[in-house]
Amino acid sequence: MTLSGGPSGACGRGVERPPHPRAKAGAGTALRTARPRPRRWALALAGATLAGGAAVVDPAGPGGLSDAGLRLATGAGRALAAVLPARATQPLPTGPRALGPGARSLAGLQALLAPSGGRVLRFDVGSAQGPPWPLLHGDPAAPAAAAFRREQGLDAIASQGGLVALLALNRWVHDRWEYGLPSRTLHTARAPDILAAAAAGERFFCAHSAYVLAQAGWSLGYGARVLRLEAPDGRVHAAAELWCPSLGRWVYLDPTFARHFVLPGAPERPLAALELQEARRARRAVLEVRAGEAPRPAAAADLDLFWRLRVCRRDDFLLRSYPRWHPLYFGNLWQGLWPDLDPDSDWTVGEVACTVRALGPRRLELDLATYTPGFQRFEARQDGGPWHPAPARLAWRLRRGTNRLALRAVGSFGRAGRPARLEVEVP
Repeated sequence: MTLSGGPSGACGRGVERPPHPRAKAGAGTALRTARPRPRRWALALAGATLAGGAAVVDPAGPGGLSDAGLRLATGAGRALAAVLPARATQPLPTGPRALGPGARSLAGLQALLAPSGGRVLRFDVGSAQGPPWPLLHGDPAAPAAAAFRREQGLDAIASQGGLVALLALNRWVHDRWEYGLPSRTLHTARAPDILAAAAAGERFFCAHSAYVLAQAGWSLGYGARVLRLEAPDGRVHAAAELWCPSLGRWVYLDPTFARHFVLPGAPERPLAALELQEARRARRAVLEVRAGEAPRPAAAADLDLFWRLRVCRRDDFLLRSYPRWHPLYFGNLWQGLWPDLDPDSDWTVGEVACTVRALGPRRLELDLATYTPGFQRFEARQDGGPWHPAPARLAWRLRRGTNRLALRAVGSFGRAGRPARLEVEVP
């Protein structure tokens, strides 16, 4: 089978040269299928895969990777990951993750207030659950990231912030090159290398677009992840998701087509990949929104790509590079292939989770936790006042009447996540 987990992989099954995505109005035209390659080169390609550090097939190569070869390459990748030091692979601090005992729900907080006659009016808190497997983070404040932002003018492109910034980045990546297979294999996932080759006239396909978009968003302090999409008929595609702090959600963005998806009647709420997967399963209507075009019904062939989702375990491509034989080269063979992304393995960014304990009739104590790459601090706002830095263990003194408390996590560049909000009434 042919895999396109790294930038050398092709969009679609096999390596047939796809047309430009703007060539036809029909969705899915760039995802044509080709006859699978023969498997007689299994061992040779397993060795080539190991040498390249990714489960991919060179577009100019003669064969595909067999199941046996795939197991060999994956096992060798795991062995190398165990014995070879990975340079600077310590993850970026994400904030405190552990919570102490206490109430974690509206009902639990109501039980704490019941003896004093208090009442919970609102308990809207987030999650501190990160990915269930190791994920290598890079620091957007690093000099290499700053140089990338400056050279590409990303601060100006994303100057409006929020969802508008994410859509602008998606369109910017889409316009960088003409879609197609490269004339030569570019063994890199680093956005500066891809963009430099594109400026010299090179063409690229979906995987390159996904890597560049993820690195552009990440360099601006947004949570970012590269996705591999698989259809039941064997077609594959690559895209990215960026975390939108103002919406408190992942936004699926496809820079190959400069598009995102929404539900009818909700144009301001772009869907995440898992939501598109569920919409496909439930056969719900979905609208495709391409930059500069009116929304239109999403094609069934495009929604079929959300049949299976995989996620890359790295977002540090801009800062760290490895030899081609290293299992972290593209992240594909590090502890196996890309893991599945499903509701159980999904995670949020920049939210605040908390537990609440009663210290007295009108005094509560909160433990705060978050999953915020580049975490800087917690902030709290009481009764609509200004935001102030807050410790991870916070005392909340209640007064008679309505008490309101908002909590948020602040990450790279002072980018704040979606606030958690608690509201209680004390007689």
